[in-house]
Amino acid sequence: MPETPLSDRDFDLVSTIYHAAKGARISRQHAADAREANDQEAAAFLETARKQYDDLAARGCQLLKQRL
Repeated sequence: MPETPLSDRDFDLVSTIYHAAKGARISRQHAADAREANDQEAAAFLETARKQYDDLAARGCQLLKQRL
């Protein structure tokens, strides 16, 4: 495999950050859909998921900054 500026370890972090951020965006939209449908239980679950995805993305960014 050709060398790239990112090691596999750093690429894995970037990929995980991307997927966490995407999960947060999707969960935010699904939570809004649930609220619109008056399903507060689903909205609360999806909002919890969004917060966890946001936290993972933020923690991944901090770790990546330390390594680059």
